[in-house]
Amino acid sequence: MKAKRIYDFRGFEGPDASLEISLFEYGLAWKCANKRKQEYIFVYGIRASDKGEYDRFAYSTLSLADWKATVNEPWFKAESVGNYFERSAETLVKGFPESLHEGVIYHGTENIFGTCYHEGFAIV
Repeated sequence: MKAKRIYDFRGFEGPDASLEISLFEYGLAWKCANKRKQEYIFVYGIRASDKGEYDRFAYSTLSLADWKATVNEPWFKAESVGNYFERSAETLVKGFPESLHEGVIYHGTENIFGTCYHEGFAIV
C-alpha cells in the first residue's frame, strides 16, 4: 500500500496535542466520521521500528455503540480497566473516543480493533 502523508490526517486528534506524537509514539489518532452516529475513524499503529516509533498503520471505524458493547463484554473487565486508570467503568464509555486509548493500552490493538490481515501503510 502506498505511503500516506501526515497532512492526509488533518483534523485527526489523538492522546497528545501533537498529531505526530499521537501517531508515531502512541500509535493512535481519530476523527469523527459521522456525528449523528457518533462514529469515528481510528488510525492505529500495527508495527514499531527499532527506534520504538510506529511505522505501519491500519484503519478501523468504531461508533459509541460499538465501544459500549466492547466495554460491556466479559473479557474486557471494565472495572479492572477503570481501576488501572483510576476512573470508573462508566467514564470509559462516556469518555469515548479518548478513553478507547485506555482500552488499547490495557488490552492491545488486536483485542480492540481486531486482527489486521495486511501490512498496513506508512505515514511520511
